[in-house]
Amino acid sequence: CKTKTGDVTRRMDFLFEMSKEISSEDFEMCTEVYKWPTRLQPIVDKAMEDILIAEEKKEDELKARQQKFEDQVNEAVKEIKSYSECGDPLKVNTYLQAVITMRSRLDELEKELVLINEQEKIFGWNMTVNLNVGQGLQDIEPYESFFKAVLDSQNNLNNWSSPAVHSVTPACCALSPAYFVYSRVNPRSALMSFSLAP
Repeated sequence: CKTKTGDVTRRMDFLFEMSKEISSEDFEMCTEVYKWPTRLQPIVDKAMEDILIAEEKKEDELKARQQKFEDQVNEAVKEIKSYSECGDPLKVNTYLQAVITMRSRLDELEKELVLINEQEKIFGWNMTVNLNVGQGLQDIEPYESFFKAVLDSQNNLNNWSSPAVHSVTPACCALSPAYFVYSRVNPRSALMSFSLAP
């Protein structure tokens, strides 16, 4: 600042020594360039204010995202615990679909946690750590295997109880007509009592 003031002083002295009259327009023009710091500061202040507001907004969004993540994980953990009460064999297909959907949800939560950690790193926050997501993926594995096994057994039992038409052979037709009536009334017992020819 002292250097600029001295420079201006030397220029003004030079003009006065030359006895050249300085018009107000010229004087204003010569001094205008030295006024830019005072004019620039409000612009810088406004820009900094906008940056701080935007940063606070992003921080609030991240906090809301963290809370939403925690709520979704807690809901998933609660639902996984409820699988131990799934005992209706007629609803096993529904149970299996619920477990498959849960696996997808947990996979998405894993990806969400990675994105949250990336934002936390930018803000210099402590990383969110939630072991329930990985534990949940492990916990649903036995349920998924069990429900699949039960469903496969039910499907196999239905196939055995209701054989396809193409499985009926001439040897089968040679059996007493009562077999066909009996097989419709009690197909499982019929299959145990008679051996269909290949």
